[in-house]
Amino acid sequence: MRKIIRMVAILTALAAVVGGGWWYYRSRSASAASATGGTYTQIVTVKQGTLNATISVVGQLVAQQSADLSFERMSGTAKHLRCLPQSTIPG
Repeated sequence: MRKIIRMVAILTALAAVVGGGWWYYRSRSASAASATGGTYTQIVTVKQGTLNATISVVGQLVAQQSADLSFERMSGTAKHLRCLPQSTIPG
């Protein structure tokens, strides 16, 4: 009886480790898009340079929400962006 209990405990621990590793990999994967929200997360190293974003699609793209923005009072270039390497910048 002790051998069966020991085997069940070992298999349960092994399943927990494998399941935890799989969950961690899926939750931290930068290339996996969220199925419910359709969001995409990419983690990159912070470096100085020009900020560019390009989107290409096949088919018709319709925005769910749009806004006309006007920045008449703002001009110039941001000289400092205070963040640490591998920081998440909301955007």
